[in-house]
Amino acid sequence: MGKTKIEYCDEVSNPLYARLKGDETSKIGTFCEKPDKDGSCSRCWAETLNLRFGNKLTFDKANRDKIEWKFRHQELNRIARLNAKKPMSEKFAGLPTVVFCFDTFDIFQPSITDEMRDIVFNFYDELTNLILLVQTTYPAKMNHYFKDRYGVDGLPSQYWIGMSAGTQKFYDDNIRYLRLTKASQKYVIFEPLLESIKINTARFLYDANISKTPQFTFIIVGGESGTNARPFQWSWAGDLKTVCEITNTAFFMKQGGAYQDKHYKDFNLFPKHLQVRQFPRSTTTR
Repeated sequence: MGKTKIEYCDEVSNPLYARLKGDETSKIGTFCEKPDKDGSCSRCWAETLNLRFGNKLTFDKANRDKIEWKFRHQELNRIARLNAKKPMSEKFAGLPTVVFCFDTFDIFQPSITDEMRDIVFNFYDELTNLILLVQTTYPAKMNHYFKDRYGVDGLPSQYWIGMSAGTQKFYDDNIRYLRLTKASQKYVIFEPLLESIKINTARFLYDANISKTPQFTFIIVGGESGTNARPFQWSWAGDLKTVCEITNTAFFMKQGGAYQDKHYKDFNLFPKHLQVRQFPRSTTTR
């Protein structure tokens, strides 16, 4: 937890950890069930780290009953102290510090109860001096939970809400749940982007009841990293950038793909038209 090299945030915060059930001596780790196991979840970096340094369990629903979630009280205290300082972002001029919440697990997975979620969001609701990125591969569960919790008013403004999608099928099957979630800022993160994804701008990016009002305020795009990375094409990212230009949506090019380019993280070596990292009210373009 703390400062991170992830390009689209300043800090990460993980208020929960997963330990082998009934074994207080087991190593602290994490867990997820890979809802998009054939797509973006297939080669999860968090699973790799968990197998090496954590509780040693693979991310599979068959292991759900083997773990129990615990609170990281030190992390809750740390993030509260950070909020009290009213810090500004070191990466995005004019914005509060951007915190990626739950970067090693998904808060909406079935192994975490609503009661635990309530404790986490009761705490995070008070962090009004930060921007809290919350993204999920369980957008249906997310939408239902937030609707029940916040009602017609929607989420507090510090929450920026997103979903992950790496394939056309997962995007098409789940984007409607993000559309239905009421938040001041919403985004889609296409990482790892595994194929060309076509977006129906009229249906998905715009609110049908409010002319020219974007449903989503930014998109993050990135290829896959790691030694077993799958192919990525810059043209796929370019197509998504074109959608952003048409719809006045911020575009953030995180990285290329490790499959074909050892310099895939070097922003200065991206194709010129993709050297763009935009956030709402903040832009970095070269």
